[in-house]
Amino acid sequence: THYFSPQKVWGRNIVQLMTKKLANAVETLIAPSDKIRKILEGYQVSCPVEVIPSGIHLEKYQLCKKEDWRKKIRMQLGIPQDALVLVYVGRMAKEKNIEELLEYQQDAGKSGVILVLVGDGPYLPELKKKVEELKLAKNVIFTGMIIPEEVGHYYQAGDLFVSASTSETQGMTYAEALASGIPLLCRRDGCLEQVVTDGENGWQYDKKEDYLMRIQEWKGMSENARGRMQNKAAISAEKFSSENFAERVEKIYEQQIRKYRYENAA
Repeated sequence: THYFSPQKVWGRNIVQLMTKKLANAVETLIAPSDKIRKILEGYQVSCPVEVIPSGIHLEKYQLCKKEDWRKKIRMQLGIPQDALVLVYVGRMAKEKNIEELLEYQQDAGKSGVILVLVGDGPYLPELKKKVEELKLAKNVIFTGMIIPEEVGHYYQAGDLFVSASTSETQGMTYAEALASGIPLLCRRDGCLEQVVTDGENGWQYDKKEDYLMRIQEWKGMSENARGRMQNKAAISAEKFSSENFAERVEKIYEQQIRKYRYENAA
């Protein structure tokens, strides 16, 4: 709402009124996460709210892993093959809290960790300025805009997918990273409650110490332990498949059709 409302409270009130009006006109609302379900129920909407995460084409990201894009993208970006790489994919916008990742990179970069930021957006010039201020030019890489067909390649450049955002409704990039076999290291948020299982397919962090500790934990893992975590990441992405999404939405439609027919027959 900060994009169009002069005040946060004013913006939230308008959104709440519009949402309640919409809820009065439909049988069911579909939310992409529990976080959004709780927000909608907090608005006191008049209809049921079902949670179904939006689906993605998993094979698009799974194929990238098989084609060894890790090596290709690292060569393209001038990153050593043995470097520990943190990758962020998404819009370069203020609400994504990317500045936090840059601040943490001051410490993480001391041990040779590279942060790759994939994407473009209105806040990119500010972020580049921040990198200069923090003297992180050797440890932070901006790729700029990447065409959608090639975004999947860039997940493969990373060992861990990182995000400091708490503004996501669901966070499609989390699902894309998991489908790519890349574990998550993300700031704790409601939209991650059924996405990240700590120590299995990634971690949530609350403060810088947690973030840096997890990076060290990853560094200390054996190749087999890393491989297991990567496999668990890929398996955990299955719930976000487009097929799973379609089946679950279809069931909601069928339920509502049966309910409508029963009520109108009465």
